[in-house]
Amino acid sequence: MSVGHIYHYFPAKEALIAAIVETKLGEFFMKMAEAARDSSLLEALTAHHEGPENEARRRERALFLEILAEGERNPQIAELMRKANDSMLDRQRQIVRALEPAASKLPEAELNRRLEMFNALQKAVHLLPRTAEGCSTYERVVEPMIRSLLQFDSDFFQPKS
Repeated sequence: MSVGHIYHYFPAKEALIAAIVETKLGEFFMKMAEAARDSSLLEALTAHHEGPENEARRRERALFLEILAEGERNPQIAELMRKANDSMLDRQRQIVRALEPAASKLPEAELNRRLEMFNALQKAVHLLPRTAEGCSTYERVVEPMIRSLLQFDSDFFQPKS
């Protein structure tokens, strides 16, 4: 497919990226909603990151990196990514509040900090190839950190005395 053919459907690069981001967000939201009906909070929030390493996952990871890089150069893409992130946080807050009663006692700022940290960890994991070693690193290091973030009956960001 030629570049000209793509621009027949999308008037500019920003429109193409917006369509990709909108499609991926829709997929994420659908997977999270399905998992929220049948699973734990952790499974509901991480449902969109599951699956084996394959060519499609590698290409998706490369595309994600390209979009992030374009967001650094292009203010329109940066704004698009900010809005997508805000939508993801809104959906995650809804899921957390629905599945975790202790979360309703947290101040909104505390919940936001936890979800922002959770998302940073998830993005880092998403960018890493899935190898046997990477999975064990996830299980040993990242998953316990995420579980701690999602224990809403503890004060994660306050120093322990």
